[in-house]
Amino acid sequence: MMARKLEEGWDRLQAATFAYRATAFPMLTGTLSTILGFLPVGLAKSSAGEYTAAIFQVVGISLILSWLGAVTFTPYLGYLILKPKPASPDKHRDLYDSVFYTRLRHWVIVCLTHRNKVIAATILLFAFGVWTLTKLPQQFFPLSNRPELIVDLWSPEGSAFEQSEAVAKRMEAVFAKDPDIVHYASYIGEGTPRFFLLIVQQLANTNLVEFVLMTKNNAAREQVMQRIRQAIATDFPEVRGRIMRLNIGPPMDYPVLFRVFGDHAETVRSIADRVTDIVRANPHTVDVNDDWHENRPSILLELDQAGRVLLAFPQ
Repeated sequence: MMARKLEEGWDRLQAATFAYRATAFPMLTGTLSTILGFLPVGLAKSSAGEYTAAIFQVVGISLILSWLGAVTFTPYLGYLILKPKPASPDKHRDLYDSVFYTRLRHWVIVCLTHRNKVIAATILLFAFGVWTLTKLPQQFFPLSNRPELIVDLWSPEGSAFEQSEAVAKRMEAVFAKDPDIVHYASYIGEGTPRFFLLIVQQLANTNLVEFVLMTKNNAAREQVMQRIRQAIATDFPEVRGRIMRLNIGPPMDYPVLFRVFGDHAETVRSIADRVTDIVRANPHTVDVNDDWHENRPSILLELDQAGRVLLAFPQ
């Protein structure tokens, strides 16, 4: 813009001030509109909002600073760098009389002449865009783009380490026969190290076996998931299994959670079992588990204090 005004015979100061006056407000409105587009991300009251609130802050600050630099430093640098051009002998020549602007003017006239058709085409394109939005997956974060899988196997509560090790060896035999698994690692009695930032780490527990699988690619990963689920359902009825991708987004144990509260443990467990059966009966659910697990046998000793004193048992 400044170069164009210099070609028209303006001096550098006039061209620089004109560039500021002509672009400052339009650029400000465009900047604020873009910032408002990110406003729902900053105001979201959810786990995803906590995870992405910084995006709104960073984008807003960056765009404001960019606008300040564009409307102040750009005209100033143009004033320092651009030099006035000598007056052209054809002073009254139209600077827009070029091939590009001639063709642009032609198409603008065509659109204005057939304005009804242009408006109808615009509405149809807009409707087509709205229709294509319904075909997009409704999720804030995309699925994992990594080929790894994590498999958790939980034996009944109170199981010994040796029992978990036996389960791990049986499952490793299944992995060894799968051609889409490149290699795997097993962790018995504890979870994996934090090799991925968004992983949900498991605490040490003798009835836990956790595997990390490396598949050939993402397509093979999905096929391996289905085969392992089938193997757990048919060959490992005594364990609770779960298969996870390394998903992108806030770490979570399960994507859908139901919580049952109450004052009596047996009543709460009964209701929770009914909820589990209803959810498991849905054909769109997999890996349905609860965090209460099985009852663990225990022994409560009640000492006869008078007899303890007579027998001289220590405290």
